[in-house]
Amino acid sequence: MKRFFLFFLLAALCFSFSSCSLLKEMTAPPGNTDQVKTTIGDSLEFSEAEITSAINVVLKKFVDFEGCTMTDIWYDEGWSKEYGYSFLSDILDRYELDASDTVEIIVLRSNFDTDSSQGGHTGFESNATYTAWNWILY
Repeated sequence: MKRFFLFFLLAALCFSFSSCSLLKEMTAPPGNTDQVKTTIGDSLEFSEAEITSAINVVLKKFVDFEGCTMTDIWYDEGWSKEYGYSFLSDILDRYELDASDTVEIIVLRSNFDTDSSQGGHTGFESNATYTAWNWILY
């Protein structure tokens, strides 16, 4: 019985080490922003430094988008206002704010590609291109 238990324990240890290496191989690489093209359009609402800061927040978060490569990110004031204001009423309701509270919203858009590692576990399609993805920061 001791021999069987020792064999079982050794087999379990071997399996756990091999499964760890398999999981490591199956994990997609972090989101890539190395070659991203950044475009900052004209703005009366935000300074270039504020827009750049918002872009940097998105780029930092994009690392979590495993197996994805961002190709473009941009700010378009017309789109940001249109899409941001429609989103504003949801924020006011969700956080029980009233219209007199100041809530700044900036909407950035990006394009990115996914690789073959997606396989449905991320919610993205494998080997796809996503265009005009909205990033809402408030």
